[in-house]
Amino acid sequence: ETNPDCLIGSIVKILFFNDKFLFIENLQRKSVLMFNDNGKFVKKIGTEGRGPGEYVTIRDVALDINNKSIVFLDDYGGKLLFYDLDGNFVTHKKLYYYPTAFSILNDDSFLFYQGRSINIHIPAITEYNLLFSKSDQSISGKAISYSYRDKYKSFSMGSLHSFNASENGVMFCPPYANEIYKITGRNNVVEKYTLNIGPKDVLNAMGPSTTNDDFTNLLNTGNYYYFDGPAIESDNFLYFYIGRGGDCFFSKKTKKLS
Repeated sequence: ETNPDCLIGSIVKILFFNDKFLFIENLQRKSVLMFNDNGKFVKKIGTEGRGPGEYVTIRDVALDINNKSIVFLDDYGGKLLFYDLDGNFVTHKKLYYYPTAFSILNDDSFLFYQGRSINIHIPAITEYNLLFSKSDQSISGKAISYSYRDKYKSFSMGSLHSFNASENGVMFCPPYANEIYKITGRNNVVEKYTLNIGPKDVLNAMGPSTTNDDFTNLLNTGNYYYFDGPAIESDNFLYFYIGRGGDCFFSKKTKKLS
């Protein structure tokens, strides 16, 4: 179906549940569009604005299947907005820290990704990639220190590929670390894969004085590859993307790449 209300632009995420699709566009239109599995437009969820029940931005969207909710992360508005599975607004919860992505785990924990030093008003958490919170949004844990970035002190780029759903959890790739973690519950974080990109890994050419511009210039030489996500796991394969290299499929059975 096509009409002015449901034209799809720059999609950043797609979610599927109960025979419905959610298309998230948080760049230009700042909207979440719901379609059924026959392609029929159902509705646009939420309203942009600064009033009650409205969002300033849509940084990320997650499904809370246990509690039958669609949840928006409005980082500029400093809150989470909760909708039922039909897209009707229910409530919001204030955030006292500033994440840039999130997911909701099977044990009802909220999992957040934060940029380094973005939450300097809470010193105990500012040097960690991941935060866990309870349903009231009080912080209940943290994981994966940013200390691995100390050898690139002048480099501050993050990643747009934070979380990808997998069976019984989510996959997380710390930006520019070549590691893939699986997270299945609060504080249950396991490093599952480490990628060996080889001598053309751009990290090998970086040092403490490498800036964001230097990083871009290295890639523009065409001599280097990089990894900052995403990674998605199935029963038989691991998919990941190597920047300047392309799509990779790793067979768990044969232990080979394709």
